[in-house]
Amino acid sequence: MDVSDRRMQVQLTQEAKIASDFLYIRAIFAVVGFVSALTASAQGAVFVCRVAFLCYMCYHSGSAGKERWGRKVPLISAKHLRAAVFPAAAAAPAICLCGAGEDVESLRAALADAPPHTLVCVSGFDWERDLSPWSAPPLGRGRPFPGGAGECLPLLTENILPKAEALLPAPPVWRAIAGYSLAGLFALWSLGQTDIFSRAASMSGSLWYPGFLDYLAARTPPRRPDCIYLSLGDREARARDPALKTVRRATEAVAAHFRAHGIPTALEFPPGNHFENVTERTAAGIRWLLEH
Repeated sequence: MDVSDRRMQVQLTQEAKIASDFLYIRAIFAVVGFVSALTASAQGAVFVCRVAFLCYMCYHSGSAGKERWGRKVPLISAKHLRAAVFPAAAAAPAICLCGAGEDVESLRAALADAPPHTLVCVSGFDWERDLSPWSAPPLGRGRPFPGGAGECLPLLTENILPKAEALLPAPPVWRAIAGYSLAGLFALWSLGQTDIFSRAASMSGSLWYPGFLDYLAARTPPRRPDCIYLSLGDREARARDPALKTVRRATEAVAAHFRAHGIPTALEFPPGNHFENVTERTAAGIRWLLEH
């Protein structure tokens, strides 16, 4: 099945789900109309409508987790984190994507013709707390960064990933960690904390983070990475915040650090600011890891 066929399959699955939901809603209004005619009471009709709507929401939320991506998808949780697992059919690399957003379907469609892989999409992060390696002041009027990454990483390495890999037909060929924005910083930081990841991708990573370059210089990773992928929108440094203005220089310095240690490192500057083409940039980083 080529990429167009797979995208069509995703589209048809979504359309079938919408049609099913539409029929369910029509049934709700049919029941409301029938009860209204019997009772001749607007108040009774409103009550029935509310009950029917609650039934629909229970039906929809109950099926959303397993049917949201067009088929039954294993779901894993660890405290406040949740992960959807898209396993490969045979032994293949495993990608742990941190901070996976709502558009997982588009990401998987973009990776449909990529080399075989298992994708573990982790969400539910308290962004500033879970993904910050140490405490730092806030950006502008935002929240401060408490530095809770050290507590969050074991939830991935000791809980979510072992459970995910237990669902696979064979152990992963290798593991990589990937993320966008602050999750991209977290991905690179984790290489200095654990040896289970041999590759990392940081898309539009928050590499401006205070002290991160010093951390890289002082920390010897427990495992030498096979390769690193970095990307940053070509307009991201055009920011008002002084810290964000340094992001391009910081990203180039991180690339230079890895290259100086003989680690193959890609550095790309796709068009756009921090909030543009997130799915495409994420897919590009994952694809690069799979092809190198």
